[in-house]
Amino acid sequence: MKTTTVNTKGQVAIPVEIRRKYAIRPGTRVIIAEFEGRILMVPLPENPLREGRGSISLGAPVAEIIREVHREEETHERAIRSVRP
Repeated sequence: MKTTTVNTKGQVAIPVEIRRKYAIRPGTRVIIAEFEGRILMVPLPENPLREGRGSISLGAPVAEIIREVHREEETHERAIRSVRP
């Protein structure tokens, strides 16, 4: 899990590891959504038709992504607690 800071313009820097993993480059469009008290950012494909996605759904797929993020955060938190004195 990475931490970043919001600047005075409301912008955040996406850590390089995440930008590389999801091919996020300058000009990449993203969806910003709220779900269960969290903020989610999902990069849009450069060419949705070529990638077989004619539309973006904020239903179950996003919910599953959020659940996976929660699972990863819980695993991370357990690991931190296990090494604390």
